[in-house]
Amino acid sequence: MPTLRDGKYYKIITVISGKVVTLTDDNWVAAFLDRNMETQTFLAQKVRDDTYTLKCMDDSGRYLGYADRNKKGWAIASKEACEWDITQWKTRGWAEYRIWVHGAPSETVLDLRAGNEADGAWIQTSESNSTCPQYWLFTEVPWN
Repeated sequence: MPTLRDGKYYKIITVISGKVVTLTDDNWVAAFLDRNMETQTFLAQKVRDDTYTLKCMDDSGRYLGYADRNKKGWAIASKEACEWDITQWKTRGWAEYRIWVHGAPSETVLDLRAGNEADGAWIQTSESNSTCPQYWLFTEVPWN
């Protein structure tokens, strides 16, 4: 059963479109075709159990984040290390993950907005409904 490993580098891929989570220059989060960019690679830093921060590997010091853990809204590129509870799901042989906002008052997850498969589709946090836009793959990648 695959699992995230602390200190390893990953691309986070939407199950629905195969696009890669990308931090944009204007601090939003979107799903783009894999362009092998630093803004598409994240360092998984284990905080405890299944809780991680996901640090972008560009030189900006940004993390995959959310504006407010108490509200649904847009995923953002954050200067603060936001915590995510990353849980393997039993679909497709335990290959898929759900990414939960740590400490949120409800079941808030990372979500590809409206299941949009277009290049550049926005990513948000929303109430869990167990649909395909809320499932993710983590692919370990080498880093220099």
